[in-house]
Amino acid sequence: MKKLLIACAAFVFATTVANAQEANSAETNKELKAKLKKVKEQNLNASFTEAGLSEEQIKEAKAVLDDAKEKSNKLKEDNSMAEEDKKAKKEAINQEKNGKLKEIMKDKYKAWGEIRKTQKAQEEEMAAKIAQ
Repeated sequence: MKKLLIACAAFVFATTVANAQEANSAETNKELKAKLKKVKEQNLNASFTEAGLSEEQIKEAKAVLDDAKEKSNKLKEDNSMAEEDKKAKKEAINQEKNGKLKEIMKDKYKAWGEIRKTQKAQEEEMAAKIAQ
């Protein structure tokens, strides 16, 4: 009987510890996602500054990026379209976004793009850590 009680107590203890770790893991994951979002915003602002954009150019570029993000999110939520159609529509959204950014940034667009490539690689590494 004592062995049964000890086994039950050990099981309850192990279950409690496992659940506590899962809760901490989920909480940590939320914290990491919030940190990643903050880093992405900081990187975007830094890329504009590093590329030498004016305040007006930054404001216009952010509006274009926000508009493209909104369109992309709506596209993701649209379950009536086939995946191939979604992919084509996403490509059209990106082409429109890039065209507008080129108009806004002019000769600084290429430098900004290179900066963003470097930053996105760092962001993807951070996102990979969150996924683990």
